[in-house]
Amino acid sequence: FAGLAQGKAAALIECVNRAAAAGARVIAADIPSGLSGDTGLGAPAVRAERTVSIGFLKKGHVLNAAKDHCGAIRNENIGIPLLGEADWLAERALKSQKPAAAQAAVVTTEETPAATPSPEEVEAAQRARFADLLAQNDEVVGWVTVPGTNIDYPVLQTDNNQFYLRHDLDKQYNVRGLPFLDYECDAKNGRHLIIYGHNMGDDETDRFTNLQEYRDPDYYASHPTIQLDTLYESQVYKIVAVFAVTARTSDPDYFAYNTYINFESDEEEQAYLDEVAQRAFYTTGDYVQPNEKLLSLSTCIYTMPDARIVVMARPLREGESTEADAVNLNSDPLLPARWPQGA
Repeated sequence: FAGLAQGKAAALIECVNRAAAAGARVIAADIPSGLSGDTGLGAPAVRAERTVSIGFLKKGHVLNAAKDHCGAIRNENIGIPLLGEADWLAERALKSQKPAAAQAAVVTTEETPAATPSPEEVEAAQRARFADLLAQNDEVVGWVTVPGTNIDYPVLQTDNNQFYLRHDLDKQYNVRGLPFLDYECDAKNGRHLIIYGHNMGDDETDRFTNLQEYRDPDYYASHPTIQLDTLYESQVYKIVAVFAVTARTSDPDYFAYNTYINFESDEEEQAYLDEVAQRAFYTTGDYVQPNEKLLSLSTCIYTMPDARIVVMARPLREGESTEADAVNLNSDPLLPARWPQGA
């Protein structure tokens, strides 16, 4: 299946979903109609109570909206070798633990209008959402989602930047690791949150692999926001810059972007923002004000050895749309000296 269901196909899917809502049992063969077998995305798509996969599990059984459409999954072997079944099941189990959407903690009475919850009330509500994850691993600090991509993972933080490169939610060795917040970041009060995750390669999609696609402004236009839910708040961020750096500290042009965490003043943040703007492939909209909080997602990019791509964002402003902003291309970005010419 490729593309979105349209016309008669879409109408039939809606008919099936209405029947399911009325109590009919819906079993999907291989993958629910309308759902992409590669991405787990699609609208409309059949909502089945059970899916019988044929031959082997697909990525679309695991990623994004899959858990809302596939129901219980059973695989039927028809002679095709089962490749990666354990990985897909583990991925689906992990993403099924995503906390429920935040509910606004609003107090209303007949005498008074709705009251804005205090930071303490918001934190209590957030921690209640994360209770199950915290019971499994008390180093969970949040959940990061880039809508429309496969980035939809818990965020961990410990006292170093190595452990979760190769460990899972149960603190067991796992080559894919999990996204993690820089150990020096203050998840509650920090002015710059930096989250790292693996790029699993050009033919893969999990962890932070999708970040490399932001090299193309058209990809940004389709995926302009990041949702970060922490133990303290839920916040939508708008992507404002994408840049690349060398990870080799011995390179003369090494830029230690991940040391800019606790800005002492707006002037110090502005100096950092100016440096990023010079290096960015592009910025968006009116960029960032120096008093705004920053969120950066970072992963490897294989354009050259030991390179990183960084996607930087700032909080959605009051009344602002989540739609993509105008792209401001940088005709001559300050790239690492080892960056291949023309890449």
